[in-house]
Amino acid sequence: MNSSMGKIRPSLAKMLAEAMNGCTGCGVCVRECAYLKLYGTPRDIAGSYDPVDSKNSSICFECSLCGLCTAVCPEGVDPQKLFLEMRREAVDRGKGSFPEHKGLLAYERTGMSRRFTWYGLPEGCTTVFFPGCALPGTRPAATMAVYEKLKESVPALGLVMDCCAKPSHDLGREQFFQQMFNEMTDWFKSHGVQRVLVACPNCYKVFSDYAPQFETKTVYELLAEITPERISDAPAVPVTIHDPCVIRFDEAPQGAVRTLIATAGHSIEEMPHARKTALCCGEGGTVSPLAPDLAGSWGALRVDEAAGRRLVTYCAGCANHLGKKLPVTHVLDMLCYTPKPSSGLITYVNRLRLKSRFKGTVPAAVTRERVNPNASRSGKLRPLLFLAALAAVIILVRVGGASQYLEPEKLRTLFAGFGVVAPLVYIACYIVAPALMFPGLPLSIAGATVFGPFWGVVYTIIGATLGACAAFLIARYAARDWVERRLVGSRWNKLDDETGKNGWKAVAVTRLIPLFPFNLLNFAFGLTQISFLQYAVATFIFMLPGTIAYITFSSSLLGVLKGRVSREFFIGIGLLVAVSLIPKVAAWYKGRSLQAPRPAVPWNLRRSLQRKAAVLAVLCLLSAGTYTLIRKFFWALDAYLYTIEFNLLFVASRLQDAELARFVEYLVPMSGMRAAGIALACQAMAAFAFPFSSLRTDVAFTSAFGTWTGMAYFAGADLLVTGVAASIGRFILGDLLPMYYRRKGKDTLSPAPIWIGWAAAALLAVPGIPLVLGALVVGGFRLHPGRSLAVMAAGVAVRALALLLTR
Repeated sequence: MNSSMGKIRPSLAKMLAEAMNGCTGCGVCVRECAYLKLYGTPRDIAGSYDPVDSKNSSICFECSLCGLCTAVCPEGVDPQKLFLEMRREAVDRGKGSFPEHKGLLAYERTGMSRRFTWYGLPEGCTTVFFPGCALPGTRPAATMAVYEKLKESVPALGLVMDCCAKPSHDLGREQFFQQMFNEMTDWFKSHGVQRVLVACPNCYKVFSDYAPQFETKTVYELLAEITPERISDAPAVPVTIHDPCVIRFDEAPQGAVRTLIATAGHSIEEMPHARKTALCCGEGGTVSPLAPDLAGSWGALRVDEAAGRRLVTYCAGCANHLGKKLPVTHVLDMLCYTPKPSSGLITYVNRLRLKSRFKGTVPAAVTRERVNPNASRSGKLRPLLFLAALAAVIILVRVGGASQYLEPEKLRTLFAGFGVVAPLVYIACYIVAPALMFPGLPLSIAGATVFGPFWGVVYTIIGATLGACAAFLIARYAARDWVERRLVGSRWNKLDDETGKNGWKAVAVTRLIPLFPFNLLNFAFGLTQISFLQYAVATFIFMLPGTIAYITFSSSLLGVLKGRVSREFFIGIGLLVAVSLIPKVAAWYKGRSLQAPRPAVPWNLRRSLQRKAAVLAVLCLLSAGTYTLIRKFFWALDAYLYTIEFNLLFVASRLQDAELARFVEYLVPMSGMRAAGIALACQAMAAFAFPFSSLRTDVAFTSAFGTWTGMAYFAGADLLVTGVAASIGRFILGDLLPMYYRRKGKDTLSPAPIWIGWAAAALLAVPGIPLVLGALVVGGFRLHPGRSLAVMAAGVAVRALALLLTR
């Protein structure tokens, strides 16, 4: 234990001392655990522990927390609790956040969200069924069947669809876990719940350890009591049982599952590691995203011990993970005759449908949908709502014939009659607006429309600065008590602290990064110790970038409403994207120094080359098939020749109406398949052969096939070409280049921050930028496949819409 590590959690200090004094270094646990084989005995890990060193403090996140080391230790040492406490210490020090865990935490947040949670308690309910997250998503029919079966012995059975926060618990996020779990159990207690029946072993572990006030049992124990007879006429089949590692010390559920399997008519052949010494499936402890090779070694051991026999488990997570390696059956699949388990996005749909079914089935006297106080749905939905509202306004203006009243020149002529009074009135409105809590966006749009981009920025920044200063003075000298009553909460206290430490820098950050409501922020600074002069100057300077972006974008809105897209629209979009990325860049830069480095994962050169060879073989087969089709169908070659001619004419700026008409005339008689092939050839030429041309084949396609059909061909070809380019970029920049750096002994690129996806989508969305650039960003930074597809689809869709509006 490093003596220079400073103050640590008292509980961790106690566990480190116990490990140092209790562990004899006999090596029993090391022989059983791949993690300990890599890092040594618990005494070795405790002796070298240094929470200040990011690399040293991060190795605890590679432990699966399965507890096998605790089960086999002859001295009674509990390394599992030690490693969990190390994780909590790392989180407290800001070193326990890894980008690989974002997907898991998002899954947890979804399970706790209002949309996916539902509590239903009948009259006189003292027992609730808690199915967890994975089982309702993968096996909704089995979940409903278990509920109906349990109701036979517990008529007033309640139902709770929620998440127990086990992922946050295992990641050391103790404060968040305690907050969410205690909120749920407090609600249980206040409504008379005394017993919780769980289907998930992880939920059983959490409730048993952190909610002793309730009687916690697995549904398998109750099913074994109420289903003693043989429930299947199928011939006896030898099966082996995988006991989830989280309940290795709980004999009651282990025995109940074996009873249920026997009543189903199957013989049981135990594996060498079973019950108390069960092995982890590889998904435990949230290790799989961080160290996949290490987690895969545990799953491989389980496969070896199964020796070809059908594996039966009673954890949906274990079934999903091990099901990728060998045949696995959940014990409820045997009892309820459920269809094939679901996976992927369909699991979310299943949970929503099951929630709807439970709402109609459970005779609930008390219900609720949980609200996660840490979730912010409005921030994610706000861009979509804005785009939907903008599209609705455009449609209404176009259909209703109101576009004739939206001519900027007419509006400017109208306001020009007021002379110098018009700017003064506008500035006066902006001064009064913050004091009256009136939003500034409508005023900004009006100023940009009437005064144009340049003078709109000048008048708006003057008015906004004077309005912010007026609110500042009101809060400091006139209405301090009124403002203090409205500014309550931790973030306002933090703002006061930051302003006291950093002065004008706090104003600069809050103006560049809009974490606080603009109007309230003006009043809040009046309560701090910052001087008025520093506040006014910092407000003017650091509000200017956002003002330029909003005014430039707003100046083009009237044209958009009329169906015309100007240069200011794209410039404004680019500026808005740049301003919106400031918080992401700042958070990434701030977290880079605090974030623990990604633990080293053994890299298998042979396996990597085998995968690349397989991909190349598939690409060669596709290329050969495409060449065969071109040779067989003359129309494809003909289309390619027309495409070359069309591109050459366009690049040479000699594309006249006659050539365009000839190309359209050529396209009109084409069938859907041929038109799609020509569109693909055109876009491939534009993306690869002539990447810096402003090819407008969309005009030809929409003229030949109609607006929507033509754009469908065009956008589909864009998406396919982008996907191919992204695959090439991923292979060259994301695979071969890191391989070269590894061979040179240099560090490879860290995981891409989230703003990279937004940047790639922006590149793909702008018609003047070649598709190849955005695709190379998607592939080169190795974005997640699902995220890559979403980024490419969004970018191509916006690109197609922009081309449609500007054709």
